Amino acid sequence: MIRFENREAINDEFKWDLSVLYKDDEAFLKDFKKIDALCDEVYEYKGRLTDSKENLFHAVEASLSLNRLSHNVYLYTHLNSDLDLRNDHYQTYQNMVKSKLVEVSSRLSFFVPELLKCDEARVLAFAEEYKDGKYKMYMDDILRDKPYVLSEAEEKVISNLGEIMGSPGSIFSMLNNAMS
Repeated sequence: MIRFENREAINDEFKWDLSVLYKDDEAFLKDFKKIDALCDEVYEYKGRLTDSKENLFHAVEASLSLNRLSHNVYLYTHLNSDLDLRNDHYQTYQNMVKSKLVEVSSRLSFFVPELLKCDEARVLAFAEEYKDGKYKMYMDDILRDKPYVLSEAEEKVISNLGEIMGSPGSIFSMLNNAMS
């Protein structure tokens, strides 16, 4: 087995090209700062999510944008931290992102329970007519999970545990990788 002590010793063709996610840390941080604004945009619809199809789908679009952005910032920090586990720069960023995503999850824990309080036929009708059914599959997935969705308060408790529940796996991974 070939062991590389330094990442620079590896040919570029065998390295991940993370510039497809972000050109540099500055671009990552710019997107990271957008998370709160998108979260606020979704949160504006709390208590009136299903009052109209416009409310529902503006909230859905903001939520999906938030999901895409969250995925990108998490992936960037996670993959960068895996490049060199001795470098704590990206581990710090990854912890920052994880904390932010737990905060967002907790704040938006109202979304699915509130949506599921609405009549299923009405939700599906919204989904069918809005943007030619663009979100029908999204709504079908949420409706399919209805028996497993908790109340808003219970979902918030579960969301708040995200960081704590993920800690043992993170600790094991760091220790395991450090010893190999």
